[in-house]
Amino acid sequence: MIHGQIVNEWILKVRPTHLIIIDYELLTDLFMANIYRAMAPFWVEVHILSPRDTAIFLNSREEKNGEKIFLLARTPVIYEKLIEYGVHIPEIVLAEKKYMPKKRNASLENKIAINRLLEQNVKVMVQEFPNEEATVIEKYKI
Repeated sequence: MIHGQIVNEWILKVRPTHLIIIDYELLTDLFMANIYRAMAPFWVEVHILSPRDTAIFLNSREEKNGEKIFLLARTPVIYEKLIEYGVHIPEIVLAEKKYMPKKRNASLENKIAINRLLEQNVKVMVQEFPNEEATVIEKYKI
């Protein structure tokens, strides 16, 4: 999940103050969780949380000047969960080519989640690297 593309490209471009990794597996794998924390730049505060705990964290915070929170999840299903928990998400960038309009290799579960996000007026885009142009995703035909 955190690898060269994330650390060297996205995090350096966005320069977030917080990185929230929303991942059930890492919650139970302390060894891997510590490796992921160690890979993040020193200025980023790293949290590994469930979708519910992420929503509690985000919904309980007051806006702070200069604070940028970077959310990282394996699938669009996680972002759908966050919205169900009351988190306002105006847009999502999926950094995997499988979601590109011509590829459409996403699983049915992910296609359904993307369609639900779109129905809630979330702008969903695919952009593998921050220096590339984002491609807006339209509703999947299922």
